[in-house]
Amino acid sequence: PRWVFSLGVGLLLMAVAFVVTCAVLGPSPGVTEANVKRINPGMTLTEVEGILGGGGRCMVTITEGGMDTSAYHWTGPRGEAHVLFDEAGVGRRTQSARSAAFHPVTGQGPLDRLRKAFTP
Repeated sequence: PRWVFSLGVGLLLMAVAFVVTCAVLGPSPGVTEANVKRINPGMTLTEVEGILGGGGRCMVTITEGGMDTSAYHWTGPRGEAHVLFDEAGVGRRTQSARSAAFHPVTGQGPLDRLRKAFTP
């Protein structure tokens, strides 16, 4: 029937509109693997805070060869992000490590949270 075809076309148009809207808005700030992958060497601490959704916590500062390197830590519901910064506040990449790393939280899926909410 014609109304089934019209309904299908309408649903398809709504799906396309949703995908286009998500693509235009871009990823939302927060500690996610996708956002950590957006962090590039050379970014300032302020830029990284904008991507990860707030201020991180400085875990340790190491002086190596006259240059200070600080390790910052962000925590979110999906995992943790660790980013290295040099003394100028610029992301640093060495041959043996990346400037940013994401560590997902294990055992925290939707079913695990639901079970935890209803367990006395």
